[in-house]
Amino acid sequence: MGAGRRPGKPDTRGAILDVAREHFVEFGFAKTSLRGIARDAGVDPALVHHYFADKHALFLAALSISFDPVELVRRVASEGPDNVGHRIITTALTMWESPMGVTMLGAMRSDSALFGVFGPYMVEQIVKAAMAALQITRDEAQERASLMQAVMTGLVFSRYIMCVDPLASLPRELLIRDLAPILQHIITGDLDPRRARR
Repeated sequence: MGAGRRPGKPDTRGAILDVAREHFVEFGFAKTSLRGIARDAGVDPALVHHYFADKHALFLAALSISFDPVELVRRVASEGPDNVGHRIITTALTMWESPMGVTMLGAMRSDSALFGVFGPYMVEQIVKAAMAALQITRDEAQERASLMQAVMTGLVFSRYIMCVDPLASLPRELLIRDLAPILQHIITGDLDPRRARR
């Protein structure tokens, strides 16, 4: 469809979102392009940018997420390294167990393709936001981020997607107690005792 054929009709935003959901599930976040979404929605690419600031914003809107978990974690981490492990796990659990989080996780349980797209991407973005806010050097960040991502992804998958007990039924305060020191060590501790901390 040529440029300008759908100049912002009432259903245009909805059509973009419908196509975006299909693209994100089929191609994943990295391989989905705004231009491809615009083409299949029959709109000019500029119209996609009119409704959505960037691909990340479109991704959140396509999955009906009304807040940005990445920005939330960035703000939490920006308060500094002291007790950051506790703050991050507390924020994450509160977010995932909120009404919005329950709805989002329920959708991922019923659609494995959706979890395959959303889960790894969002955890990766949250970890990157935390590392950037804490101003950890690139070499350190890669190692620490991969470890943090393993912990967070495992938690989401086991507790909320597969509902594996006893993790699934463990009270939130016990999870925070047990996981906060692990995340704190991953983020700020010496990962190699043979090497002096930089």
